[in-house]
Amino acid sequence: MKTQINFFLGAALISTASAAVVTDTVVQNRRLNWSHMPGATASQSSTGSGGAASRAIDNNYSGAWADGSVTHTAGTTAIGDFWQVDLGAVRSIDDITLFNRTDCCDGRLSGYSVLASNVSDFSTTVFDSGVQTDTAGTSINFAAGVSAQYVRVRRDATSNHGDNVISLAEVDVLGGPSEFTFTNLALGSTASQSSTLANGNIPSADKAIDGILANSFNHSSTTHTNPNAGGAVFWETTFSSLADINEIALYNRADCCPTRLSNFRVSIFDGATEVWGENYFEGTGNADLIFSIQEDTGAYIGTGDRVRIELIGGLNNDGNNVLSLREVEIYGVLVPEPSSTALLGLAGLALLFHRRK
Repeated sequence: MKTQINFFLGAALISTASAAVVTDTVVQNRRLNWSHMPGATASQSSTGSGGAASRAIDNNYSGAWADGSVTHTAGTTAIGDFWQVDLGAVRSIDDITLFNRTDCCDGRLSGYSVLASNVSDFSTTVFDSGVQTDTAGTSINFAAGVSAQYVRVRRDATSNHGDNVISLAEVDVLGGPSEFTFTNLALGSTASQSSTLANGNIPSADKAIDGILANSFNHSSTTHTNPNAGGAVFWETTFSSLADINEIALYNRADCCPTRLSNFRVSIFDGATEVWGENYFEGTGNADLIFSIQEDTGAYIGTGDRVRIELIGGLNNDGNNVLSLREVEIYGVLVPEPSSTALLGLAGLALLFHRRK
């Protein structure tokens, strides 16, 4: 019986890392974004200042016009004009999120409605948000819960900016089941890095866990270590307790410098002990826009209280010591601390079996 008790305690307190760890450019714990899938095409009633409709489905969330990823209908647009996306087929749509322009003119995203339909002229609809009179802010989400092929943002009234222009940074149309549904533990964790560049965009470690996927450094949502600092170069985040981790997704910069996320090691730590770690892009290559490390059977990569990304030897493949991250998502479940009552119960069981020997 003593052996059985020891085995039970070991099974309860120790998690074994799985060998089925792969990498991918798709985050398996995110719902599908139909507007970013092959076959999705965007159009709009008119185009002004080169702000093509396709900019709102280019996977670049920057709301700054100078970054070349904000749409713009013509200044002569009128009530009833629109931006829309054809998803390529009828899709199950849970949520529609609009990302607004952020450098100016945010009031243009007001006086509009969001519609979903299975006919391209929207003569019939399966979802209608109603007219949105308030300015949307940085982003706004609509719970749709429908099946549709087309999504439209339609001008219904003169905007709070005083014109009829429609400008969008990005439109996400989310639906379909993600492969797994673990929680993003990075949100609410505590991030730090080896150093921080002195810059007006304040590229601190927490920018990688703010939930904002803007591609441009100038959007103030990207980390950046200080190239003048010596020693180890790393970014890491710590959870409130131990966590079973299924997936670690790194989002690389898209405005420049993709090789700053190269020649790095990703590790899971439990205290000072590395319980899992792998090197990536050693000496050549770099991470894509999304680089996901995932346990693809639904098990866990490992169990720990901290995840670290560190440049091997303190240098990336450009030969400098800068590490930049747009976002880090870490999916899994927190492991609850054993309660005092449970620990006392286990101690009592151990004592009972000890007396029966």
